[in-house]
Amino acid sequence: MSTSGPGSTIGRERSGGYVVPTQSSDVGTRSFMRRAYMFALIFYGIPMLLAFLGFRQVVFELEASRRGELELRLEETLSTIEAGADTLEFMTRLLQELGKRVYAKPDPAATFRRLAITLKKRFPGIFEFTFVDESGAVVEELSDVTVSHFLLKQFFADYRNYLAGHSTGYGRNKAFIRSFFGSFVPVEGDIHEKLHYASAQSHHRFLFLTRPRAGGMLIVHLNQPKNWDEIALRDRVLSHNRQQSRIHVNKRVPIPVTVVGLNQRLSTVFAPFGLDVIRGKAIWKSFRSSLTSSKWHDSVLWSRRAVFPHLSLLASVPFAEDSDIHRLDRVLFACLVLLWLALAVITHRVMDGRLPLYVSVRAKLIFAFMYTAAVPLIVMGITARTYLTERRQVLESHLHTDVEKSMIAFDSVFPHTFEPMALNVKNAFLRLSPPHGASVSSLIPELNSIQTSFAIDSLRIFDVSGKAVYENIDDAVRSLKNEDFNMFDRIAATIIRNLNSHFAAASAPAPDNKANQASQSDMDWFLSNITKQLGNISTYEFGPGSFLISILPVFDDTQHAIFLAVAAWSRARIERQYLVKRLIGFARQLPDTDLYAWNRRDEALSIPHPFRFDRLIHSFRDRAHSTSHGARDRRVMSGDTLLLTGVRCQELIEYNLVAVSRDVQIRRELNDIAWRFAFTAFIMILISITVGILLARAFLAPIAHLSAGVAALRLRDFEATIPVLDDDELGRLSAAFNGMIEGLADLELARVMQESLFPDKPLSLGDWSVYGTCLSASQVGGDYFDYFPVDERRIIIIIGDVTGHGISAALVAAMAKAILAHPCHETNPAKILTAMHTVIAGVLRRKKLMTCFSAVFDVVTGKAIVSNAGHNYPYLIRDGRPQLIEAVGFPLGIARQREFKSREIDLSPGDTLFFYTDGLIEAVDNSGAPLNYPCFEAALPGLLRKNPVETERAIRAWHASRVRPGPPDDDITMVILQSIPGVQTSASDSSILDSITVPQRLFL
Repeated sequence: MSTSGPGSTIGRERSGGYVVPTQSSDVGTRSFMRRAYMFALIFYGIPMLLAFLGFRQVVFELEASRRGELELRLEETLSTIEAGADTLEFMTRLLQELGKRVYAKPDPAATFRRLAITLKKRFPGIFEFTFVDESGAVVEELSDVTVSHFLLKQFFADYRNYLAGHSTGYGRNKAFIRSFFGSFVPVEGDIHEKLHYASAQSHHRFLFLTRPRAGGMLIVHLNQPKNWDEIALRDRVLSHNRQQSRIHVNKRVPIPVTVVGLNQRLSTVFAPFGLDVIRGKAIWKSFRSSLTSSKWHDSVLWSRRAVFPHLSLLASVPFAEDSDIHRLDRVLFACLVLLWLALAVITHRVMDGRLPLYVSVRAKLIFAFMYTAAVPLIVMGITARTYLTERRQVLESHLHTDVEKSMIAFDSVFPHTFEPMALNVKNAFLRLSPPHGASVSSLIPELNSIQTSFAIDSLRIFDVSGKAVYENIDDAVRSLKNEDFNMFDRIAATIIRNLNSHFAAASAPAPDNKANQASQSDMDWFLSNITKQLGNISTYEFGPGSFLISILPVFDDTQHAIFLAVAAWSRARIERQYLVKRLIGFARQLPDTDLYAWNRRDEALSIPHPFRFDRLIHSFRDRAHSTSHGARDRRVMSGDTLLLTGVRCQELIEYNLVAVSRDVQIRRELNDIAWRFAFTAFIMILISITVGILLARAFLAPIAHLSAGVAALRLRDFEATIPVLDDDELGRLSAAFNGMIEGLADLELARVMQESLFPDKPLSLGDWSVYGTCLSASQVGGDYFDYFPVDERRIIIIIGDVTGHGISAALVAAMAKAILAHPCHETNPAKILTAMHTVIAGVLRRKKLMTCFSAVFDVVTGKAIVSNAGHNYPYLIRDGRPQLIEAVGFPLGIARQREFKSREIDLSPGDTLFFYTDGLIEAVDNSGAPLNYPCFEAALPGLLRKNPVETERAIRAWHASRVRPGPPDDDITMVILQSIPGVQTSASDSSILDSITVPQRLFL
């Protein structure tokens, strides 16, 4: 019953209306909100926190990868600088570049003058230049060394002719060459564009010559001061810093480097980096307390590299954080917070009923099990991923370290291969023991055998006078022929005399006085070193290569030294033989690893050649610049991860060793760890499923029985009961349901009895037909309607609505039916309402009210007499336009001694009179608002059909399409009186007339 709308005069009682909040209800509301948001904090917050932590883990890994790249770049920088720690190689490249730049210009003298000034500033006290013009004449103002112009001009012409192929040699004046160039400079073969060891003295220790050109030739003497290495190292650092200063900051972060001396003050060490002494001390102290050479301090990477015992390199590079990643981090955090707030609000509205959401118990249980199992699995997954990532880094580092140590050990073993050979060669010469006074010709077969057995590349025999009496030199060491062994000519006699304990200079054969005058001190130094290494194999640099040389005396049968043998091996050949023989076997000791020995001077001498990973390591193989630190990298090829490890050999001086290791063992261990994590996750899932099944059975079995009981109620089977499985909440609920279903059986009987009060068929008289239905909001309702014929031309139509629902309202409706069915009831609508009001008011005493509309319609005259007791005005639809039939009155039972008024209306053929209760208009539509009268009035004409039955169905269908699904909030009753021309009273209608006994006074 509505408080608004046509014909409404009183508000209807509601069983579930809103309650005015009080202080206690406010406290309960706040407590409920706290519980809702606490639930949202735990239920939604934990997964969102895990998602955020997972993203942060990815960010940390990206930052770790970028830090690793920065560390690798810093190591490469220091290794590149340290590679120049071989000052001789550095000076050679520097002077070669000087020659190219000088003679690439049209005026070599002017270019040299400018560049010489720069070099002398960069390397004070090291270079002394001699500039020779195109004719071989010395340019005095560009030269630092005093020299015989005539002899140097003669050497220039001879050397040019030799290089042009017009002569076989250039040593017409060997004494001048040795005195000016140095005692150890070879006087045969190509000697230009190489740095030669010239003298044992620090003054003019090394010599360098450019190739004679049309513009002349440049001769450079290099002195070797005590700080020779430091000067060169500082110059390389200075050049690096100049290059780094030109790097664009946004493109690549520059890496400044400085040289640190042994006792240098920290204030000067860290001044180039802009740090004070306090911070510098903290950084320097961390290097002393750590085994690693790199340290992070305040997002700055510091690295220290010892190059010489008294010198080290210090470098730093800042780590620039990726602003895009951190911006994405903040955006993700804000989105997660907003998402949590939205879900929290939705959860609160769902829990307090303002946002209906139906989820089955089965779905809730499944979701709960998935949630309780998924959250620990996600945590374990994040932990496993972090652990596996860190474990891979550790295993890769260990693999690099193990391979690096193995390659260093392989390199360090090379010199020890000489020891057995040196002993065997020494024993072979000792076993010669020729007769006293024997000539070398008698030893030639034995010498040839020894040279063949030990693969000696060059063998020369000197007699007691220092004269070479035997010579056999292989093409591989052709550079050692003649003049390179002249030094042995000068010292061979001395060594033999020393062995025979004859030290008298007078008894010695006269040596080459000119050479001795030029370099007596050098010969003394060389003789001293040779004597110490007598019988051993030592490395010496001659001309373009490095050679292994052994000085071996030959004793006669009287134990007197009569010959001195000088055996030489090409060190490059020995190194290559060592690698060919042992590298493959050594590689087999390293699992899943391929080794490659890269020759830095000639790639064709690399072993193996070609190498199957040559393209992969092409840009990596020369990164091993340092002799103390290896190079490391990782590459992915065809889905496999390959670890590259490179070292610069110290003993195999021309080679870098590169190892390509497959991560088979690493993946095997990581897969084993991952399998353990997966097995643990599987056990957790299995436990969750088992517990879920058990809980589902415990919950769903009683719920299934309850569902079956509800289904039985839907089918109105009130004899069905459900089993009580256990004495718990669900068991007690099942028992309560069984008790309720017993009560519903009585209620069903009441419903059947109430439905029997309503007419179930249409009634037709003349050209008019009436039909009505009632849809109760509960099992029994408070709406009432009735229609029946009074005589052969009049029909009584009654429709009413009792306040409330259920049994009490149904009893009032039944009372109304009893009043109408009484033989003494009136046929006047106003009197009918008066009679009903008298009974209801006297019996119920205003505990229940009832609205009612009564009409008596004459099908012959078309006149209808109506009276209203507070009910909704009916609609008269005529010519497609609805209009309300206004009749004012008060509800039945509201007070005593009420009189009801009647009015008469005329109905024409084609008219329709529509009666209804307020449940039809007040039903809530899909938007949550109640249907209103204008909406219903607009749709009503289009819903009329050819008879009242079809019209009722059309109105019901329209109404169902507009309101939200579910049971109605209030009873909905409709009665339709419709003109149907040509329809006569049916047999059923006649039987109704016959079955009703109408008192005579009803027809008065």
